[in-house]
Amino acid sequence: MKPYLHKVQYYETDMMGVARHANYIRWMEEARVDFLSQLGFPYAAMEQAAGKQDEKEKNGGPAREARDGKEGKP
Repeated sequence: MKPYLHKVQYYETDMMGVARHANYIRWMEEARVDFLSQLGFPYAAMEQAAGKQDEKEKNGGPAREARDGKEGKP
């Protein structure tokens, strides 16, 4: 298993070169998708499988946690 590495870009920082806290949400999602891909569960396959499971509920995809901490679509 390879570690997930993300090079912080200039636009992700403030004037002092500190990474903006809102970017951590995106980076955690990138790391999660990378981790699952390395385990053999690519995101596209999960969405397809979830679409079949959720067809009865018309949910439309895998559940993700919104920024406010409530479950649901982003």
